[in-house]
Amino acid sequence: MRLIAILINLFVFLSGYCAEAGTYENEQYGFHVDLPNGKTVCSEQPPAPNHGFVLLLDSKDCSHFNQSNRIHVFASYNTSIEAKTAIDLSPETCRGKEGKLTDFNVNGLMFYTCENNSKKSEYIYFLLRPDTNEYHSTEFTVMLFCNNSKCNRHILRKVLAGMHIQR
Repeated sequence: MRLIAILINLFVFLSGYCAEAGTYENEQYGFHVDLPNGKTVCSEQPPAPNHGFVLLLDSKDCSHFNQSNRIHVFASYNTSIEAKTAIDLSPETCRGKEGKLTDFNVNGLMFYTCENNSKKSEYIYFLLRPDTNEYHSTEFTVMLFCNNSKCNRHILRKVLAGMHIQR
């Protein structure tokens, strides 16, 4: 349910602002991502909330991003679920299933994945950055959506490797 809300927010949030990929920076949530060249980044301009971006893999049209192969990178405060660990986020993020630890980490924070996903065209990775206030941690979600067989996970690995999260 929360994943659906994230996707709906992203659809409304991405009103069509596009830029060429380079480095995406998000001061509010304390992260930046070094992105592959030649791709289009869709994000919202202020005063709208800046939770993240969508990286288009085979299109340059942000107004129809949901029809493209794409990677969503989304950050939010963990206030609704109040998870204390990333594995606590699993049932919500992985549609009732438990997440599995991956070999990806950012500044020592380990990514989990929703492994038993029934949709072969969707790959979800997530982590939780703890805060001094245990109920104010930040959740980071990276999702690859493929609408056709041309999409591969190599670029997802590049995005994960390019993430930098302040601790």
